[in-house]
Amino acid sequence: MPPPAPSPVNEARQLLVEGRSSERFFLAMLQEMKLTGFQVQNYGGLGDLSSFLKTLQRDPSFTTQVAWLGIVRDAETAPAAAAFQSVCSILQNFGLAVPQQLMTIEAGIPSVSVYILPDCNRPGMLEDLCLDAVAGDLALPCVDDYLSCLQRQGIPDPTPQAKAKLQAFLASRDSPGLLLGEAADKGYFPWSQSAFDALKQFLHGFQVTP
Repeated sequence: MPPPAPSPVNEARQLLVEGRSSERFFLAMLQEMKLTGFQVQNYGGLGDLSSFLKTLQRDPSFTTQVAWLGIVRDAETAPAAAAFQSVCSILQNFGLAVPQQLMTIEAGIPSVSVYILPDCNRPGMLEDLCLDAVAGDLALPCVDDYLSCLQRQGIPDPTPQAKAKLQAFLASRDSPGLLLGEAADKGYFPWSQSAFDALKQFLHGFQVTP
């Protein structure tokens, strides 16, 4: 399946995220936060960001309309700092502003900020962040028991475990079988949880008048 192509620029705040589920998650989060003026775009997988940015920059409205560019990616198994440097190298290759630190806004045309999931600190992914947000849910001990049962039966651990754990959690909801982005649309992740505070701070930073 070919990577997604950028949509035409129609907002001054461009938020580039990794995958369709992330796109739906961030749309739901922005709606919950009542933040407007964002265009959320799915750039595909980790290896697709460079080609996506190259195509996006060709849009005539990119230099005339875009004031802020936010890039979000999973750390995966790497430290957040290594994932951040990977994104910064791509930004530099395209002559874009390069932030000095995660979550800070580097002034430029456009200004740029980067967020590495789950929390700009640990290895992991969006699923880890969502699991943090539901850590107090009564279903989580059952999910842990399920994974422990698999181990006792000699069944290899699913990889990445965060994806398996989140899907097992979502199977406990009234509409089982939803993907992460669909679950965000349904309100299955409590947006008021402190696990989301840093990500909210990142998004609120883009609301500052350029």
